[in-house]
Order: sequence, then C-alpha cells, then structure tokens
Amino acid sequence: MTSRRFFRFVALSCAIAAAATYSSCNTPKVQSGTVYASFEQQLFEHPDNTFRAVPFYSLNDRLDSAELVRQISLMKQAGYGGAFLHSRIGLLTPYLGEEWFRMMQIGTQALQALDMDVWYYDEDKWPSGFAGGIVPRQKPDFRARCLIRLPLGTPVEAPDSVLLRDDHYLYVCRVNPMGQPRYNGTCWVDLMNPGTVRAFIESSYTPYVERFGGHPRVRGMFTDEPNVIVRPEMAHQGAVSYSPVLDSLFRARCGYELQPVIPALFDTVGEWRRIRLDYYRTVAYALEQAFSKPIGDYCAGNGWIWTGHYNGEDTPGLTMANTGNLMQQLRHMQQPGLDALALRLNTIYSAKGVTSVANQYGRQRRLCELFGIGGHNLSFEDRMWITSWNTIMGINFMCPHLYQYSLKGERKRDYPPAISHQQPYWPYNGLFEDFSARLCYFATAGVNEPDICVIHPQESAYLETQTSLITPTGVQEPVLAGLMRSHRNFDFGDEQIISETGRTDADRFVIGEMAYRGVVLPELTTIRRSTLDKLVEFAEAGGTVVVCGDYPRFVDGEPAPEQLVRLASNSVRVPVEGLGDLLAEKLPPPFRLEGTGCDSVWTHLRRVRNGMTLQLSNFSRKNEVTAALRFDEPDTRAVLWNPVNGECLRLMADSTGTFRLRFAPAQTWIVSTGRSAETARCAADYRLPGERRTVATLGGPWRQNRLSPNALTLDYAQFSKDGGRTWSVSEPVLAFSDRAAQSQPYNGPLLVRYPFRAEALPRNCSLVLEQPEMYASIRVNGRELRFGQGEETPGKNTGTTSKKTPGDVSDGEPAGFYLDRAFRTAEITPLLKKGDNEIVLALDFRSAVPSSYDADERYGTEIESVYLTGDFAVRGKEVAPPAGRFMAQPQSLPATDRSGEPPYRFRAYG
Repeated sequence: MTSRRFFRFVALSCAIAAAATYSSCNTPKVQSGTVYASFEQQLFEHPDNTFRAVPFYSLNDRLDSAELVRQISLMKQAGYGGAFLHSRIGLLTPYLGEEWFRMMQIGTQALQALDMDVWYYDEDKWPSGFAGGIVPRQKPDFRARCLIRLPLGTPVEAPDSVLLRDDHYLYVCRVNPMGQPRYNGTCWVDLMNPGTVRAFIESSYTPYVERFGGHPRVRGMFTDEPNVIVRPEMAHQGAVSYSPVLDSLFRARCGYELQPVIPALFDTVGEWRRIRLDYYRTVAYALEQAFSKPIGDYCAGNGWIWTGHYNGEDTPGLTMANTGNLMQQLRHMQQPGLDALALRLNTIYSAKGVTSVANQYGRQRRLCELFGIGGHNLSFEDRMWITSWNTIMGINFMCPHLYQYSLKGERKRDYPPAISHQQPYWPYNGLFEDFSARLCYFATAGVNEPDICVIHPQESAYLETQTSLITPTGVQEPVLAGLMRSHRNFDFGDEQIISETGRTDADRFVIGEMAYRGVVLPELTTIRRSTLDKLVEFAEAGGTVVVCGDYPRFVDGEPAPEQLVRLASNSVRVPVEGLGDLLAEKLPPPFRLEGTGCDSVWTHLRRVRNGMTLQLSNFSRKNEVTAALRFDEPDTRAVLWNPVNGECLRLMADSTGTFRLRFAPAQTWIVSTGRSAETARCAADYRLPGERRTVATLGGPWRQNRLSPNALTLDYAQFSKDGGRTWSVSEPVLAFSDRAAQSQPYNGPLLVRYPFRAEALPRNCSLVLEQPEMYASIRVNGRELRFGQGEETPGKNTGTTSKKTPGDVSDGEPAGFYLDRAFRTAEITPLLKKGDNEIVLALDFRSAVPSSYDADERYGTEIESVYLTGDFAVRGKEVAPPAGRFMAQPQSLPATDRSGEPPYRFRAYG
C-alpha cells in the first residue's frame, strides 16, 4: 500500500482498537428478516451478525473437510456473518456429486456451529443456468440461440437455420456450439425456454432444498449473472437475443407474426420503433415467466431467500441485451441485488434499479456483490469508499468478492482481491467489517422515503440503442447524478411496473408500497400511453411533474402529438443543471447541506420510529469538505455517529440552527435526530478540527522492523523437453502454460529452470513452491531438496512468522506453509551461493484441456511462479532476460535513499 494509505490505516487501527470486538455477550440477538423500526445505539456500536458481510466462499480445489472447518472459523474471527458456498474456477471435487454434497454438509454444519448464516450458490462458476454443464447435455433444445443477419448466399449449416430471406440478407437462428471452456466443455443455455429452467431448478436447487431445507441458519440461494445476451462464442455484428419460444409469445402479446418483421430488429425499416418495443418487451416477459418468476416462487415456497444479480446492470442498453427489463426480473427476488466491480463507484442507474424495486415491493434487504477485480492491493479506505456508496444508494447486505479456499495455480488470478486469510491484513479485517456492519444496520433500520420518482429510460433504450453498439441513454446518468449532488433521494419508476401498480392517491404518485411527491422524466425518447395517462392524472391532482431536457417524441414508439401536448400542459420543463433548484422550490427538502465541495457529499435519509437518521458520505478521494447542515424543523436536536468505531458525539447548533461538519476524503458520518438523539449516550461534544500545522519534521536514517520475511517472485523460467540437453529462452511461466493449453499441447517429461542471483548470502532463505508433491525432483544448484509434510515446525524459518501480534486473529497458515496450504516451504540457505543460482524442477507435464467436462483434465498440470522468502532485500534492475536478484538486508535506510528497500511485501513495516 502507499505510504499515505498505510498511515491512514495505522490511524484507523489505533482509533478503533478498543472497538475491535465484532461480537459481544452484551450484543442483542436478533433474527434475519426482523423489521428494525428504531435506531438503537447498542446495535450500532455492536452490530449483530444480521448486518455483517457474507462473502463468496470460493470453493476452488479438491476440498478437504478439516480445511473447510478451519477456514470457516477464520471467517468468523475476522468479522464475517456467514458464507455463500460457491463453486469456482479451479474446483476439482466433482460438482453436484456425492462428495460435493458431503462437503456442503460439512460446510453447513461448521457455519451453523458458529451461529453464522448459510447460503448456497446455484452454479459452477457463472453465469447461472447451465448447472455446470448438466442442462445443455440433457437436450439440444436447451442450448442458447440468437438472431444474426448474413449476406444473401452465405452457407448456413445445421443446427443453424434460416428464418427469413429478403433481397439482401439471410436472417438466421444461430445455435450455441458445444465445447466451450467457460461452460466446462458444454455451452450456454436458453433461459427463455421454460424447459431449460425446469431442468436447471431440478439440477441446482432441488438437491440443496431436499438436503438442507428447514435447517437452522440456512437462508437461501445466490444466482449469478443470468442473462439472454448473445454470448461471445456466437458473436456476430448486430446479433440479437432470441429464443424459438418468442415466436408464439410475440404473436399472442402483439397480435402479429415475428419472423416477417425481423429485419426491423437490425435496421430502421418498416415500423421499426413499434416492432422493437414489442420485441424487447416480449423478451423481458419471456425471461420473467420462464426464469425469474419460477425460481422466485420456488424459493419462496420452500422458505428460502432468492438473491443475487443479473448480468448487464450498468446501462439501459446493456439491460436491453441481457434481460430486456431488469426491474421486471428483480421484483421476483426476495432479496434483489447488483454487482459492483472494480475500484470505482458503480453507476447510479444500476444501484437505484435494485433499491427502487426493493422499496416498491417491500423487500427489506438489498445485496451488492462488491470489490471483484479491485486488485489484491485493495485498501481498507478503498473498501470503505465503495461500501459507503452502496449504503447511500440503499444497499444493506454486502457480499465481498471473494474468500479464496486456495490460491493455487490460476485461482490467485480469479478476479482478485482475495479477501481471505492469505492477506497480510487479515488479523485486522474485523475492524473494517465492523464499519461495514454499522452502515448496513443504518441502511436497514426504519424506512427510506425518497420523495421523487424518475421514470426509467429502459424503453427509450429499445429505440436509441443500435444492436451492434450498447450505449447509455440520453442524459439519464447526468440527471441521476444531479439529484444525488443536490441531496435529493429518488426511486426509479419502471413503466411495466407502473402499468400494473401505479396510481394517484391525493397529491402522491403511488407505485406499490411507495408514494412520491414528484415525478421526473429524464429526456425520454418514448413513453407508454398508460404512463402518460397516470402522470396527467397525478398533475391534475396537484402533483409535480418535471421534464428534464426535451419532451418524449413518441408514445409507445409511434408519433402521438396530441398526447404529448397533454403531457406538456401538465408538467414543468427544465434543463438538467436547473433540476435541483426547481425541486427545492416546488418540493422543499427536509434538510439542506451547503458549503464548498458539498456536491461530493451525498446523503441517504431514513425515518425511524425514534426520529430520523441521515448518512452523509464524502466521495472525493482528494478533498476535505466542511459542510453546514440545517433541518427544516427548528430547534432540531442531533447527534453524530462514527461508523469507524461506533462512537456517538453531541452536535451543537449555532444561533441559526446550523450544524457544521468536517469530512476527510472518503469519510462517512451518520446524524440522527428525535428521540434517538435525546437518549444517546455521547462520548463528547463534536468540534471541528483546527488548522493543521507542522509540529516536527522526521529525517535521518530509519531503522527497519519488518513484520514478515521478504519475498522475491521468480516468474520467468526456461523449459526443457529433452532432459536438459536444450533449453528454451527465458519466458513467463504462464506463457508456457497458456501455450500448452491452447496452441501447442504437450504431454510428457519437463524440466523447469528458475534462475536468480544473490549479490550477498542471506542469513536465512526458504523456497516456496506450490504443490511440491507433483515434482519428481527439486534441485537447488544441483542439490536435491525435499519438502516435509507441512506439519508445524516451531523455530524453523519456513516463510511464516510464528510470533503473534497482540490481538492477532490468526496468521492464517501454520509453519511449513506460506500464505496458503498449497504453498509449501523448505529452507535452502545452505544450498545458496553468491552469484548465479538456479532452481530446477522435474515433472511429468500434462497440458490443460480447457474444454473438457472432466475437472482434472480441464486444469491439467499447474506450474507457476516460485518464491524465495527470507531475510534479504530485493533490488529491481532491468535485465534481458529478466531474472530475480536479491542482496543483504540493510539495517537502516537513509531518509532520502530507499533503493535497498523491498519493492513490496505483504505486511508493512516501520
């Protein structure tokens, strides 16, 4: 981590050391599903298991029962509240076989014994629907299809079929080919086909329900990225999602035949706008009726919670191609969710789709799978920033991606980070989990009351998005961001859901369980007649309807000027930049937040039985913000809550009733009013920090105190297939493995040589090797090296520290292992020499066959980088070919010269 982040982390650790306990004998016991009407100090200080993150538990190797139990205990110690038992890349235990379910039983019992929640996952890897390959192998009709357009005269071979010819093109139904590595040698499936989904439920849901249904702490099932988008293996410019079941559904819903109008899905011909609206509405309906509703009903009928997320959540265009209409699918989940990937804030569009459905259908908990592809170096501050954004949006159930059973082989590259025991910060992970749980408690207690409804732009995307290019729609995201910067919370109103549940009640626009004071149209291209009629009725009853930018040009995809005149005469038109001021005038908010930079501080207001609670989060990573907060009710009493340590501080208003707050970059505060403020036990008064000044300048030499042995990665090697008579040039180890699995398969004897250079001999040094048992011989400078069985060896330098820091949860692995049970260590200090050294491994190599249905064949022989650990420093130097080099560890480093410092290590030192 950078020095800035390191010192912030140190400050964080010191500040909350006293609050590091994530469970307490005094913590109230509550059950999942409880309605938390009040905001209670005890639960905020010591959040219950209900609010703790539940990670993906990546089961990605040949599973061992004792190791499962051990790792689950480490999750508990580090602050997690349960686990999603998740088959993942690298799994060698046969999926859905007898041994798999034996491991599921052991994992379930281990979680139950620790009072942790048990969740399952409905697929082998993802996306959900093919049951690890079982479903597409059952019946050819279950394989996915798409529509493509080919020049007239192009040969078409079975099982593909021509649906229509015109003067220039063939319109072809393409069938997904078998043999795809992503699907274990099978292929993607047709989720609009009810038969496909029945087979999926029978394979991936029923066996779990039959074994674990009704058991204590068993909560439900996660579905991951189901979709109907054209898969990459079928990709063709302009390809369109399709299923044969659409033909009859389209005829029944729309009153005309689909196949004769297929050209309108590819080009602007005929009544293309109306046809595209009809088509994608039918796609959404087909997926809902075949997949979303049956699985939601199945889980509800068995007392399980169905959660997870669909593919293509970030823009209306992606949604169109993946699900037709996302909110229409999400309403069937007992706990709707989304995916927030990478070290970034997700789109407002994706999060608000989830929380709007949850609000309107009365779903208390809303999930986010988060942190995936954020990188192994994702910091606590990074995670706090992302988590705060999610709770601002109304998400209150966090699913970290991911806890790794093993980092062996390619598993370590499975969309990191691994937020698990292999990380150097693992002893302190509970500190972050306390923060996350406090925010999730805030976002669960009481109710969210957004007073604005934004009409969802999904159907405009059907007209604006070309089939070959998936893009966002109009000014939709700037409108949403403008509302958040103006501190106005809102929900989406989906037009299909509005057609079913929307109505006017006095001067409120009602959708399901929610009632809104105002409605905003974000420059739509088209609007439904049913939506327009309900908005006019709402406006005539005294409601506020605001149009951002231009009015819609079409009604149900067709020109209807007389209807649009009705809308114009019952609404106010405003440019995007004027939306916040207009809403403040017509719909005064319950609080105001002002000050330079306050547009980077976003808010989430909730009403609880004992007052109001308000989250305020600064999403700037660079700038501090000083804000003035004022509530519309005079003489409001308020207190300030710190989610980092659970502390409560008394807020003091000035003569105007204004509270002043300071936000560090990425900092979150929570303010409560009413009875919750009056009864709060405050540690002190809150005071704005004073001006900073330099009190000392640190210079001169720094003495190191490294907390763990240093490490040098040897990731380049030479290869010999003839017993060492000839060697390849030095190249990345992974390049050889990838070539062997793709273009140049090889099966036979192999020598792998890793060169490195020692400028000085270290006091101690160990070799870390993944799966040493698979090598026929291991030689260091020509001398044989033998690895032990991995038992604990106190006093030996094995690449792990045996000394515990006070308060440590666990170093993760006992002596004899390094970071992970597959990473074994052996001391090589006596085998080293000054100058050039080499490690040579001999093995019988078998190329991976990625398209194999057999897991052992699919992953083959996994050769990887090797590591040296010990008391040395590493010097970076550009050489050709690259080779590792280390030198003696200096005892001190000049303040201005850090050339001898290790370039990285898993634990900071100072």
